[in-house]
Amino acid sequence: GPGDWVGVFDPLSLLSINHKDVFYIDLKSASGAGFAATAAHEFQHLVHCGHDFDEGYMIDEGCSLYAELLYANFSTEHLPEFDVYRHHPEVSLHWPEDEYLERRNMGAHYGASGLWILYLSEQYGDLSGDPDHAHFIRDLVEEHANGFEGVDAVLARHGYDDRSEDIFKNWTIANYMDDTGVNPRYGYDSIDFAAAVPVEAMVEFNAPEPNDGSYSFPPVTLPAWSAAYYTIGSDDVGNLSYTCEGNCWCQCIEEANRTATVVVSPLNVSGDAVLTVHAEGGREHTREKYSSHGT
Repeated sequence: GPGDWVGVFDPLSLLSINHKDVFYIDLKSASGAGFAATAAHEFQHLVHCGHDFDEGYMIDEGCSLYAELLYANFSTEHLPEFDVYRHHPEVSLHWPEDEYLERRNMGAHYGASGLWILYLSEQYGDLSGDPDHAHFIRDLVEEHANGFEGVDAVLARHGYDDRSEDIFKNWTIANYMDDTGVNPRYGYDSIDFAAAVPVEAMVEFNAPEPNDGSYSFPPVTLPAWSAAYYTIGSDDVGNLSYTCEGNCWCQCIEEANRTATVVVSPLNVSGDAVLTVHAEGGREHTREKYSSHGT
């Protein structure tokens, strides 16, 4: 296979080739803590396949990164994928098949899946501190329904009313803010992020003009289950409101230091998102705008 694989579990080895519980590690590439983390990652794939052999990458790879976190006692030193994803929130949480086969945005997909499973565990499952939900991730591994359908089935089994779409919205906020003090749903307890999430674009509202009270950002094409973040500056951020064309969801998630941050997502439908900022009464207008994504 590709030269950069350090470990692999092939479900065919279990189902048709040698009929054994086997995974493989490249001893030339994996050593020390990396060896054990790789073993934890591939062992999860083996276990997952035994319970739900056709689970998609989004859940299966997320559970394997979660296994690495458990092994490493939640140290993220060897998991750069988390920050890779946070710097590329425009990558979909859901893995399209061609994305995996062509290896585009691989690290970001891994990071998104790992953060998704960790978030589910902290908010609803094993790491929530509620003994009634101490086997949430195990139940997710054993669930035969796949993807969000499987997540929703396990949520229902554990007595929760929240479903994947509701959780996804809070998860996009948690990935940006990571501040459970503001809201328990808006961050992580097990890990801390070293860097801030880059924003898609910024705009400044500051000079009074009665007939120019809104600004629409250039369209941004987003796949389903992805996000973009915008920063708006104003002397009066409390008087700003937001709308988003393209059937997208948007929400102001933070107001501080004369700035507001807005998250935008198309949720389950890919498309162009256009965020529009409105200043109440048309008292403010745009002075400066620029894109900063990817810098």
